[in-house]
Amino acid sequence: YYNGSETIALIYDVSKPESPEKVYECKQSGSYNTSRLIGDKLYLISNYGVNLNNLEKDEPETYVPYTECDGKKDIAPADCITISSVRNAPEYTVISGFDITDGSLVGTQSMLGGTYTLYCSTDNIITAGYTADYNNVVTPVTRYSINDGKIELEATGEIKGTLLNQFSIDEYKGNFRFVTTYTESEESQEGNVSSHRMVNKNALLVLNGELKQIGAINDIAPDERVYSVRFMGDTAYFVTFRQVDPLFSVDLSDPENPKIIGALKIPGFSNYLFPYGEGKLLGIGQEADENTGRTQGMKLSMFDISNPSNVTESDKLILDSDYSPALYDHKASLVDFEKNIIGFSVYAERGLEYRIFKLTDDGFNVIQKINLGNVSDNARGMYIGDEFYIVSDTKLLVYNLADYSLIKELKL
Repeated sequence: YYNGSETIALIYDVSKPESPEKVYECKQSGSYNTSRLIGDKLYLISNYGVNLNNLEKDEPETYVPYTECDGKKDIAPADCITISSVRNAPEYTVISGFDITDGSLVGTQSMLGGTYTLYCSTDNIITAGYTADYNNVVTPVTRYSINDGKIELEATGEIKGTLLNQFSIDEYKGNFRFVTTYTESEESQEGNVSSHRMVNKNALLVLNGELKQIGAINDIAPDERVYSVRFMGDTAYFVTFRQVDPLFSVDLSDPENPKIIGALKIPGFSNYLFPYGEGKLLGIGQEADENTGRTQGMKLSMFDISNPSNVTESDKLILDSDYSPALYDHKASLVDFEKNIIGFSVYAERGLEYRIFKLTDDGFNVIQKINLGNVSDNARGMYIGDEFYIVSDTKLLVYNLADYSLIKELKL
């Protein structure tokens, strides 16, 4: 296994932009997983794998996580370490809260067992760990309360199946909702011959604050798996796919009795779902042949969810590209209803392009195609005031937001 890696947060004073100054450096064991900034408290999450060939009983730093502030390294206290009920790797999840105003450590917790998906609200962090039995998948989940940098272990539990990503988890009115995919063996009979096959199924689960299940819908969309999820208050939307895209809508107003109230079936699927103003939901995904399920290029879908029990696809646009970072990373997309901007990069005939769309009464319109040339696919778009910026690994482009005329190009 591995060890020796560190996650480092560097805090800079940028009050003088022309001469930024590093003022604090915070470290913790393990490779970077994710982070959240809430007010002036930074929550840093890393995965620390222990090297089983390099254990020294009298040297806890060889098997216990540590944090470091201002050059002072501290081994995690024993009462801040939990052992997961499911452990299939010598890996810790390390969660620390740092104060960015002075670089101090406020709180830390570690769990031996590892984490692959994490959800964070302003009050809680939910971690989902690895399963040890892939034939009967149960995912361990843990709830940590967070308060001004302090972190406390509050509850542990288990859910059936695996999670797609952070959007598969949600907190609402003291409960926690999950959408999972799991596999079950089903028996079929042909004449005197019986056989078993493994079938993908999906579930929506509701757990209380103690991470005990209080409501569920099981056996959703057999032979399909979850491709995207979006919780919106008392309603959840999620997409499963095999050959066509059922967009399910679920009524969660009674958390103990969730109910599927709609299922829109269209070709293709959405990788990510984004709220887009009142009563609309944007899907970024791929078109597919409804008979074979073979993908046929990227697709933008606008869903009318004004009536959750009768969701419709009000507009769609199929692109002349079948790959974009936006299909695999929600941060690669700029989605802003107020400005009516949808932007992301795609691979086209001329290489990487950044494309900007807007929604009109006539549907989706491409309002700008910006060729980025020979750059990596990690191009991002953003706006500041009246200017639109595109940042890649080789250049920074600045455009007028009103007409997208080029203002400045800076090579990096």
